[in-house]
Amino acid sequence: MRVKTYRDTVLACCFAYVIQAMVINYVPLLFVRFQEEFQINILALTGLVTVNFLVQLLADALSIPIIRLLGYRWTALLAHLLAVLGFIAMAFLPQAMSQPYIALMIATVLYSAGGGLIEVVTNPIVEAVPNDNSERMMSILHSFYSWGFVGVTILAALYFYVIGIENWRWLTLLWCILPLYNFIQFLFVPLPTVIEEVEEPLRFYQLLTKKTFWTYALMMFSAGASEMALSQWLSLFMEETVGLTKAVGDLAGPLSFAVMMGLARTYFGFGSHRLSIRTFIKICLVALTLAIVLMSWSPSPWLSLFASALYGGAVGILWPGTYSLATQGMSHNGPMMFGLLALVGDLGCTIGPFLIGRVASYFANDFRIGILTSLLFPLIFAVMLGAARVTKNS
Repeated sequence: MRVKTYRDTVLACCFAYVIQAMVINYVPLLFVRFQEEFQINILALTGLVTVNFLVQLLADALSIPIIRLLGYRWTALLAHLLAVLGFIAMAFLPQAMSQPYIALMIATVLYSAGGGLIEVVTNPIVEAVPNDNSERMMSILHSFYSWGFVGVTILAALYFYVIGIENWRWLTLLWCILPLYNFIQFLFVPLPTVIEEVEEPLRFYQLLTKKTFWTYALMMFSAGASEMALSQWLSLFMEETVGLTKAVGDLAGPLSFAVMMGLARTYFGFGSHRLSIRTFIKICLVALTLAIVLMSWSPSPWLSLFASALYGGAVGILWPGTYSLATQGMSHNGPMMFGLLALVGDLGCTIGPFLIGRVASYFANDFRIGILTSLLFPLIFAVMLGAARVTKNS
């Protein structure tokens, strides 16, 4: 067997982000099907989204003691195993239980726990791998989430078109292949030392007293809320609000969103030396605001599709960009900081789609009004970006 190198380690972390994209974005493609097959309403679907991110939030909160107990390798293995179990449960439990919605909840808890651990474990590993440009590496890592989103959307749309969405359970089982493969990779790849920091890590309460940390935390909250507020509802929005067919809605809506998000992260990853991250983020915030307004008010389906693509490109850099800014601005940027930022980010991922779903439900399932409320999140991000200073622990 070929000796594994740090290149294999980074690739395994990148594939882990593809798995996280599956965990977060596959089930929303089935929302309309779940409504028909299980008689689930918008509020119940909102519950699935909320539980997904609440469990990821809990995984983030427990990640530090779990990592210190099991180590990074075994935590990564546990994350992949939970993802596999979650998709198996999604395929079999709804037809085996008298209440399919409870079965969907159980499956959601399993795979979302895996997704939450994946992020907390991969970010510090990639940061600790020797490289010349941590901003570039982090952006490339996060771009794999976007390209995973693209792959999941394309493969699911083709499967539903050729084989039929009524056979979604078999596709759900096929998704288990990637986490099983990556599970094997994490058994053998070398891992850098990520617990022992160059500087003594801050204790939990010390980190929470840093004003700079809370600035980045609110930025991460807004980034997560902005990204998931639309992506979790985009397939349903394109079908029921814009009026597109399932195939066209998935390929043109979520796919354009994911492609543009991936391109933004990849461009910044390979071209970060040409444009500062703060300048890049400012441009993205303006574009994001424009996209939200267009999606909320446009009467044209094609303009809505353009807006969804613009939204994806604009929101793509906010999450990895916040990690990079926090790494610059906090001298003690070890596993605890990454874990807490991921926790706050997942809180945003929970609040964003929950807010849109609740507002849309209140206004007779009008997702245009729901999407308009997401203007709050780029506004918060802009205020925090203005308050942030790239000074150590200010």
